[in-house]
Amino acid sequence: MRRRGEIATDFFASRIDVFPSTKTVLQQLRQMNLHLAVATSSVSASARPFLDRHGLTAFFEVVVTGEEVEHGKPDPEIYLCAGEKLGVGADACLVIEDALSGIAAAKAAKMHVAAIPDTRFVDPSEYKKQADYVLSSLKELPSLIQRVNPIPEP
Repeated sequence: MRRRGEIATDFFASRIDVFPSTKTVLQQLRQMNLHLAVATSSVSASARPFLDRHGLTAFFEVVVTGEEVEHGKPDPEIYLCAGEKLGVGADACLVIEDALSGIAAAKAAKMHVAAIPDTRFVDPSEYKKQADYVLSSLKELPSLIQRVNPIPEP
């Protein structure tokens, strides 16, 4: 079991890729002066190298991993911890999720949720029942945020 865990950690940290638009979207969100966090059930040994490898670490003020909380998703603890570390109230948080257990965790934390289901593996109708917003792509995120919470022009 230990070896299996090591293989999975290495695989996630060094072989899984990100969506092609990830870096561009994160740059847009940072330009909007948003506070960004990662709240992942993954362990730090795989999550942090993954973020580093893709040059994403600097976009996030906070990274909370599964070993930092007692209860995993669908318990809201990981999202509440991330919000607290950011200094942002739950009602001002928008969680981006691809898993139903993560949506349930965010809703239990009283946070808003935008789901991006992988339609190759799941029926999006389940996401529509639980998430506040369902997006077909990460690229839609900046316009959703502007629509929901317009930022005044300087």
